[in-house]
Amino acid sequence: MKRVHIRAVSSLFGTVDFLTLTVPDEAEVMATAYGSDITQYERRGHIAYVTYGESYHVLATPSYAVDMRIVVRPGRKDLKPRIRIERTGETEMGGHPAAYYVGRGIITGRNRNHLFTVHYCDVTDRTIQIMFKGPSHLDVMKILEDVGVLCHEMGGI
Repeated sequence: MKRVHIRAVSSLFGTVDFLTLTVPDEAEVMATAYGSDITQYERRGHIAYVTYGESYHVLATPSYAVDMRIVVRPGRKDLKPRIRIERTGETEMGGHPAAYYVGRGIITGRNRNHLFTVHYCDVTDRTIQIMFKGPSHLDVMKILEDVGVLCHEMGGI
């Protein structure tokens, strides 16, 4: 497993961290043309954390490639996915309890499988939602096995 830092660089804010993902060594995480949008951040020690923003990437492994969207909001928020939910459950993200939702798009993305994870980080006081959108044949639960999240104390970076 390797760590991939999801960051944005702004002329106004400097370098601001969304989170760090742990992914299989052979995986790649690539930014998309949509990039990142940061409205608010908070500095804690030497790290500036996004507290209101979004970031768009592609996660590619040898067995699948999925679109990934990260949404961060300040405080504890109820970020429900806008999909037809087929399955829900609980998992862990960044050492915090997390909910996950599996389903398909309502208007667009009806032919794609979606996995949403949502968790609240009490250390940085922010809610983090990660959406993975893959092809219809992909069992998106594989992503939960492959991807981990570090939402605070990102290894002293």
